[in-house]
Amino acid sequence: FIDVASVGKISTVTGGLIQRYPMFRADTDGERFIQDLAMHIAQPCVFDTVLRMRTTEGIRPVEFCGNFMMQNSTDMEIAVLTPDTCVTVEVKHDDKLNEDYLAYFQIALLYTSFSGQRKLRLHNLALPVSNSLAELYKSADVDTITNSLSKEFGKALLLNRQFKQLREALIARISNSLACYRQNCAAPSQPGQLILPETLKLLPLYSHCLLRSPALLPSVDVGFDEKSNLLQRLSMMSVEQSELFLYPRLYSLNTSTLGNDGVPPNIRSSYERIRESGPHLLENGLVLILWVGQNTPSKWLQEVFGVTVLDQVDPTVGNLQPFDNPTSIRVREIIEMIRNRRQQYLRLNIVRQKDKTEHIFMQFLVEDKTDLGTNYTDFLISIHREIRNILS
Repeated sequence: FIDVASVGKISTVTGGLIQRYPMFRADTDGERFIQDLAMHIAQPCVFDTVLRMRTTEGIRPVEFCGNFMMQNSTDMEIAVLTPDTCVTVEVKHDDKLNEDYLAYFQIALLYTSFSGQRKLRLHNLALPVSNSLAELYKSADVDTITNSLSKEFGKALLLNRQFKQLREALIARISNSLACYRQNCAAPSQPGQLILPETLKLLPLYSHCLLRSPALLPSVDVGFDEKSNLLQRLSMMSVEQSELFLYPRLYSLNTSTLGNDGVPPNIRSSYERIRESGPHLLENGLVLILWVGQNTPSKWLQEVFGVTVLDQVDPTVGNLQPFDNPTSIRVREIIEMIRNRRQQYLRLNIVRQKDKTEHIFMQFLVEDKTDLGTNYTDFLISIHREIRNILS
């Protein structure tokens, strides 16, 4: 027996990842395994890579996060690099920069191609320099900031930092950043009004999602292997992947909202937004769940599942049976479109309302309250209170 944390050390220093299939059953998980294997075999890759960042004087890289090995303070060595490989570098500004000049960054990648040729690839980036806080906040990217924070706190958790300490540290950093904006950039307003920069309006929401993420949150419902796997996945997620992982997409599959093209518009991730009379689809890049309400019309059940009563729906199947009707075709089309966007094959989990497995679905409704935390509204109020305390 080898646990995920132990075997995961191999992937964390070689640029790999672990695909986990808990309670594997060939009839329900077999297709997922074959699809994942085919996807990884067909994926383009290069080998024996060395990645280094060079910067303008006065700026230097100080922290690195991802699945690689470092034998010195500058070079990231990655055994296998694919288009999905993502590393995060924190850059520190520790000297005065001239506003009349640009700040330059260069990423140099030395690698061996699939044909065995040794090649060098360079990426250059030039950014303007400003001492204006207003300009700084205007150019902030909330998704990138969230990605960096999630990896930083995931790494700290792996180094045995307590969740309570991490929570307090995150709230303090978010509050100080938003208080700085209000004090130095925002127009005068009433103390009771919460003022957020336009580019960082979602920062409290993403921070709340991070603190209640199963990768970080202490919970008896998340096993040690699952938590280890999630933390390893978090360390290598791209900006798009971490944003989706922290705030899952929730779609209504009511006949009236299915539409004819693409994926239906997503709705806010809260139980209050769900109608018992309609099925909903939830996904976060790693999990795909079809939640079916108790009052789902029998016609919809008949067209999609081939049954007329919710109790007859089999929650153990990993896929929907194909039926020749517009609703069945459209629902399966939406599921395939979502699967095609992701870096792994998503097994369909079916959850019936009021079933004992419904808590699995509920943990992904990130705006709601959990047994170990507050809902998003209460969290936002606490952030506002912290900002007022800082300013007073």
